[in-house]
Amino acid sequence: MFSLCHVDPSVQALFPQGHLLSFWLDSDVGVPVSQDHDGREVRRIEEGGQVFFLKRSGNESLLPHLRMLFWFCRPRSDALREVKLLQALQSSGFAAMEPMAWGEESIGWLKVRGFLLVRDVSGQEVVDLFNSSSERERYTLAFETGKLIGRLHAGGFFHPVRLKDLILTDKGLVLIDRETSKPWKALFLKSYCLNSLARSYRRTCRDGHHIGHDEADAFLEGYGQTISSRLRVDPEQLRDWVCEAIRKETGRRSL
Repeated sequence: MFSLCHVDPSVQALFPQGHLLSFWLDSDVGVPVSQDHDGREVRRIEEGGQVFFLKRSGNESLLPHLRMLFWFCRPRSDALREVKLLQALQSSGFAAMEPMAWGEESIGWLKVRGFLLVRDVSGQEVVDLFNSSSERERYTLAFETGKLIGRLHAGGFFHPVRLKDLILTDKGLVLIDRETSKPWKALFLKSYCLNSLARSYRRTCRDGHHIGHDEADAFLEGYGQTISSRLRVDPEQLRDWVCEAIRKETGRRSL
């Protein structure tokens, strides 16, 4: 059994036992927030006047490990794949939740369990704002979200983003919950853009949120502004491309 554990120096004093992997993986630190059937758990921790969230992953699937090997990358646990993506986003100038501690337990190349501690992002959840805001406010939120997604795609990040993956702060939108099986940037391709948009739409609808035509138009307007450096397309053509991609993703005949 092999283990890896890292704690940012800025929070080491808050967690004297933080150098022990068992502290993060097995203790009852904090208050449970959620737990999935696949072994993922989130706990809320208040320490030193600060709020953190501890994300634990267990019952690691073999498929992500094989996928990373296929791409000539060292296999990592769910938690460390998220750390890798968060660090890549931050180094590329995107606002994302801040990893403060992380680690994993492994048997050879197989990652058995992992954890990630992130600092709480102070702000309002975009999904709540979107569901309770006026028509004008929803339009603005959709426009700003479109601009962010366009920047992400232009920068090579095509991971789906749902409304609940965003926090609105006084400095703008911040990305949270970046779980992924492919924690890296990709070459820019139009097909990657359209596939990402379609998957994001499907997952947002699956979460129970309705995207109206006005919000969709606002999103595409913002998206078109920031993707224009990489993808030259007029608004009408962009809309047609995205609608066709969504129809393929969802199996719908019309939108």
